[in-house]
Amino acid sequence: MVLIILAHVLIVMIFLSCGIVNTKDKVRESIPGTYIRFSEYEFGKEYDTLSISLQNSSEGKYKIIRKWKYEREMKGNKTRLEYKRKVTTAIYDSMHKLLQETGTGKIYSIDIVAKCLFNGPAKYYKL
Repeated sequence: MVLIILAHVLIVMIFLSCGIVNTKDKVRESIPGTYIRFSEYEFGKEYDTLSISLQNSSEGKYKIIRKWKYEREMKGNKTRLEYKRKVTTAIYDSMHKLLQETGTGKIYSIDIVAKCLFNGPAKYYKL
């Protein structure tokens, strides 16, 4: 009985060392970077940028810097540009593959194939 258990443990260790069983989280590895979004509305244009960087690897904690610019148009005339900047933190949920802001509760999902990030219907493209 002990030999059977020992054989199973040995087989699992061989698979892990050869890379047959992949334990890396590809979504987590692809998160850091800069993401952009552009929107055009009836009354203006919005340029939105998210810069995400890893703060603490063991906790899955990320720093998010959001910068956006808004160009308003009133009756065909452009008004003064509006700029905003916000710094937040987020925690990565490895079970659901989601990034959640700690202060606001916003949830971001990541599509590694299309290289984009979603916050609800808002779609950000990775640079």
